Amino acid sequence: MTERALLGACGAHSIDDLWRELALQPFFISADRRQHTASRFRTEYPEALEEIVSAADRTLRHEFDLLGSGPQSLGTPLPWHTDFKTGRQWPLQYCTDIEYNELDRPSDVKVPWELSRCQHFTRLGQAFWLTGDERYAAEFVAETTDWIGANPFSQGVNWACAMDVALRAVSWIWGFHFFAGSDACRNREFRSRFLRALFLHGQFVVKHLEKADLNGNHYLCDGVGLVFLGTFFRRAHAARGWLTLGRSIVEQEIFTQTSRDGVDFEQSTAYHRLVL
Repeated sequence: MTERALLGACGAHSIDDLWRELALQPFFISADRRQHTASRFRTEYPEALEEIVSAADRTLRHEFDLLGSGPQSLGTPLPWHTDFKTGRQWPLQYCTDIEYNELDRPSDVKVPWELSRCQHFTRLGQAFWLTGDERYAAEFVAETTDWIGANPFSQGVNWACAMDVALRAVSWIWGFHFFAGSDACRNREFRSRFLRALFLHGQFVVKHLEKADLNGNHYLCDGVGLVFLGTFFRRAHAARGWLTLGRSIVEQEIFTQTSRDGVDFEQSTAYHRLVL
């Protein structure tokens, strides 16, 4: 995905123009109401400020609690391909060629997957809005830049499961809307790399949908990712197709995957929470 191809697909004249236009699109949070939102939040939930900032500061130190590991310092750069609990590191090869189940080993591929979902970006964003501290924006830029460099398109274990690609895209889009106006995100080269990598997430998910005879939370997450990506890049013809497909998946699976009592049919509390 070249910069020229992305600009052509989105009908934009420059990366900076595209960045500004994407930042103005409707979303759950609105940058032009940042000060009002932060002030209202501090007034109504004063006890939450310390918790949010503490969590964001742990991310700055690269301390993560993944899948019950307890707080662990993962160092720099982050081990995107490694189960730090066992030291298992998956190879950087074409994603569908990687055998990651490894039921005969104590390693768990969900550890690097969980880190690469980047769900901690929302805490960084909340802390940025509440404090104005550019360190949180700089961490977002540093992590996404490092991830893109360490995970070439379709290479490595973090591309092996479309669900995780979709959930990562959702996290990146949330991060974008928190940080788009920050000083850390002003670099044109970063903007170009980030937007091109995010667009590739959409291309990947739509080609690797986890559709089966009996669809579960993976397929639903694929659909959610396409809704977010299709809405975000709606200026592009391909993205409008992602949105149409993602919406149809979500609307259908809401009913297909919900039992008459309102519980997720996979009958797992954790999956029910995820699907909800």
